Amino acid sequence: MDRVTVVIVTHDGADEIQECLECLVGNGAGSPHVVVVDNASSDGTPELVKSGSPAVELIVLPENYGYGFGANIGSERSSREFIAFLNQDARASPSWLEASIAALEENPSAAFVTPKILIRQNPARINTCGNTIHVTGITTCRGYDQSAVSFAQREFVIGMSGAALVGRKSAFRRLGGFDESFFMYYEDTDLSLRGALAGFKCLYEPEAVVTHSFEPSFSAQKLYVLERNRYASLFKVLRVPTLLLLGPVLVLAELAVWGYCVSRGPGLVASKFKAWIWLAGHVREISNARHAVQELRKAGDRELLAGMTGSLDLSELGSPLATICVRPLNLLFRMWRALVRVVVFW
Repeated sequence: MDRVTVVIVTHDGADEIQECLECLVGNGAGSPHVVVVDNASSDGTPELVKSGSPAVELIVLPENYGYGFGANIGSERSSREFIAFLNQDARASPSWLEASIAALEENPSAAFVTPKILIRQNPARINTCGNTIHVTGITTCRGYDQSAVSFAQREFVIGMSGAALVGRKSAFRRLGGFDESFFMYYEDTDLSLRGALAGFKCLYEPEAVVTHSFEPSFSAQKLYVLERNRYASLFKVLRVPTLLLLGPVLVLAELAVWGYCVSRGPGLVASKFKAWIWLAGHVREISNARHAVQELRKAGDRELLAGMTGSLDLSELGSPLATICVRPLNLLFRMWRALVRVVVFW
């Protein structure tokens, strides 16, 4: 695998990093160039990498600058054709890189590959087979908790998972890498949407298998970052008329999120307020980012909407009540998406 660089961003990953690196070394297809970027760990992660994997290129950052910054720094160390990203709590199968690169070579129109990601705690079940992006930007795991033998066909998808992905380095750099202002969460969806806008396709490859330590949870901090990044991404990618047409479903989803926050307590309510405060304080930065994103536009909003879904699958929440409550909302979401798709010709 002398054609690919694998970037792993770590933060306090002493319990994970050695096993993560071991799965990339001597897997029969050769060992790729591996770059570990450590975001100011305080648990000895860099020392473990140095002592246990001397062939790995290690970059130690003085502060925790977030996932996107670390991933972009790592990608700059690569002079190879393909770039891959792997979470510290993910474990790649021997076939991951080989199958992903084969998929890209067999599909010249594809720029990225998202693998079949299984739940590490229970590899018989799916974590995600490429992410599903709702018209409101809410992103869910495609195939979550379904049998690992499901989703057996290679296909194009709109959303890739940042837990493990492989792409053409030229496409990744053309897009400017991950949005570093996001710090953590939603970088993969944002990259997916910007990639689709720029005409870069993403393939789901079932023969590329990765396990990922995944437990669905929504802490106050996670919800805050997800919500602010979701809106920032939508504002960057979609045209203003499209956003206005989507206004009713955005409001409906907003009310649903607020209802969820209220049901979970004051911590999440405060986080939701905090997300809007952050957005209000970063209007100029988001506007500048929007200008850069729109300069790469090759696809229309109509094409983006075709790849996005009108139904929300909330099974990741593990809440039967949420699953029941979202059913009537999904009817409205689907109807409005269909209407908007008829109107949007740009």
